[in-house]
Amino acid sequence: IAQGPDNTLPSERVWELLRLRYHDQQVMVCTFKPRDPRDARQREAGDGLLAGCGYPLVFVHQHIDARSEQIHRMLRLRSPWGEGSVWTGRWSSKSPAWKEN
Repeated sequence: IAQGPDNTLPSERVWELLRLRYHDQQVMVCTFKPRDPRDARQREAGDGLLAGCGYPLVFVHQHIDARSEQIHRMLRLRSPWGEGSVWTGRWSSKSPAWKEN
């Protein structure tokens, strides 16, 4: 796998790896950094996600909007906290993005 000078992968390559691993039924977990890395007590990563927690990746999907032909790449994560920590950002359960697209 070709990585850039800052030890990162291009986003297209990351998407392909996620898609291939999902179809091979491999176990994948995501984690997030805190919004402010200087505050060690901060656990909020944004939009309801908690920093430093492992979120199992349970679904990888690409949706193409029939009207605009815009591509939406979606990942479904399972919260290890149950109902205690819920995604509240775009494409969350109550997001208007579902009606817009």
